[in-house]
Amino acid sequence: CALCSHILIEARNAALERAGDAAASMVVAIESDVIRNVEALNNLAMLYQSAKDPRALAVAEKAYQIEPGSPIVADTLGWVLVTKGDVGRGLPLLQKAATSEPKNLEIQYHVAAGLAGAGQRQEARRALEALLASPLDFPQRTEAQALLKTL
Repeated sequence: CALCSHILIEARNAALERAGDAAASMVVAIESDVIRNVEALNNLAMLYQSAKDPRALAVAEKAYQIEPGSPIVADTLGWVLVTKGDVGRGLPLLQKAATSEPKNLEIQYHVAAGLAGAGQRQEARRALEALLASPLDFPQRTEAQALLKTL
């Protein structure tokens, strides 16, 4: 539900800003109330990931268990795994998501970064060059440019 997702985001932001026990408790209470809401779980996993919170993996895995056919959920779990160093498990999920969402440049970036992490430098370079050739903007454009320079 959109409202649940909004509440989760607001509560998580409050917890991150103030690191208060009340805000953190609120996130846990809301999370338990919406445990079957895939969108909310996925959003919470992304928030945890962006905060480098170790709970990101468990929440992303729960969302994927509920909705394994969702490319957005597969991307989130794949990205969490890749950023934790489990490229072998994460990259196939990212590639699956990218096949389903070929116009989603954020997912395409995640695949390119996963390829680089797997040591597949030429494939990563090709993916990044194609991605950066797009006139469309995406949040990780700067990171993609920096990664390309390392390949």
